[in-house]
Amino acid sequence: MMCSKYGTESMNQPDEQLPPQKFVSLSAQLMASLRALESTRSDCLFSDPFAAQLAGSEAFAFLERRKVKLEEEGRAYVAVRTRFFDDFLLDSMSWASQVVILAAGMDMRAFRLPWLEGTKVYEIDQPQVLNYKNTILKNITPTCQRYTLSADLTKQWHEQLLDAGFRSEFPSIWLLEGLLMYLREQEVHELLKTISSLAMAQSCLGLEAVT
Repeated sequence: MMCSKYGTESMNQPDEQLPPQKFVSLSAQLMASLRALESTRSDCLFSDPFAAQLAGSEAFAFLERRKVKLEEEGRAYVAVRTRFFDDFLLDSMSWASQVVILAAGMDMRAFRLPWLEGTKVYEIDQPQVLNYKNTILKNITPTCQRYTLSADLTKQWHEQLLDAGFRSEFPSIWLLEGLLMYLREQEVHELLKTISSLAMAQSCLGLEAVT
């Protein structure tokens, strides 16, 4: 998916300088808040009934402070991106039962998409993001076999994925949504090289490339 940063740029510039870990968490919650608002529309492109709870009051307050107008500054971008990758995953799962979501954030596809029986979804992100998310979701049952892995994607993480049961000899689906624009060029190359080493023929990669 080729896209422009228009629509999220203003939301990714915090009011004050935030520590990196806080910025990562807030960014994930902001995306959840936009998915929550999209889900309330009568003509919504998708439904994410968990997004509002994951977003929390801080993210909605941030949108209010920035006076984000969804029709002008991001509704189309975030909504279309989410629906685009929903369709990509659903179309791909007939030949691959392993799904890896890198920088998963507050992504709720493991809970809201109708996965085929036996599908394994691996979510990888920073520990503070996954801890927050898992605490909120502790009483909610996913629609797949869900695994969460705490890791820094700019360092070595593939061993954790293999230890969690990922089988590189079988086809897999990979999703990099809202990630690459935050990495340096060399980090992007290294990440894609790692994915290539783990993904056999007939695997699928969905990613967002900023122009």
